[in-house]
Amino acid sequence: MIAPAKQLGLLPQSKSEASVGFYDRQARDLADSYEGLPFEQAHPALVAKLQGRTRLRVLDVGSGTGRDAAWLAAAGHTVTAVEPSDGMLRLARELHPQALVRWTKGSLPELAAIKAGTVYDVIALSAVWMHLHPQDRSEAFDRLEALRAPGGFIYMTLRNGPSTPERAMFPTTVAELRGLAKPHGLVVDDLGESPDLLGRPGVSWRTVVVREP
Repeated sequence: MIAPAKQLGLLPQSKSEASVGFYDRQARDLADSYEGLPFEQAHPALVAKLQGRTRLRVLDVGSGTGRDAAWLAAAGHTVTAVEPSDGMLRLARELHPQALVRWTKGSLPELAAIKAGTVYDVIALSAVWMHLHPQDRSEAFDRLEALRAPGGFIYMTLRNGPSTPERAMFPTTVAELRGLAKPHGLVVDDLGESPDLLGRPGVSWRTVVVREP
């Protein structure tokens, strides 16, 4: 999940507020689905990349119910979870009270909650990028790159398929990401497409990793 496009009118405020409001209202219902899906099943590519690595600095952007952040913390990593929905943040703390996670309210493109100079070895955006207005994505990518530590990578899952009236969603493509990555000298690995594990009709997910050559 992600907060709305920044306050410049690029994305109408009413629509953006409705998107975050949806997650506030539906947090517990969504948790039944999200928490029932194991991290290893949802993110096999990320599990593979983290194999044998511990004590990494991880930023989970749009952390939702906290499933991913809690798993990453249990695996020995130092995790900061950023989420714009108050309802989701409350639920994440409730569902994962023992998780050694720094839970923080914040949103792209600014991620103002993250202090200047802070960097991460892994930045994860699961089911987030489609919520960000295309006109905000360049600024958002630049911000993510500024937070990426040397040798670190950005992991994303990109949603393909129909939108829903309750949430603002926009098309995502690997080509767009490559265009954003190129000025930074980064490459985008397309790890393939997979069906929606929650069985939503017409929805699929593409996994990508942004990294140094």
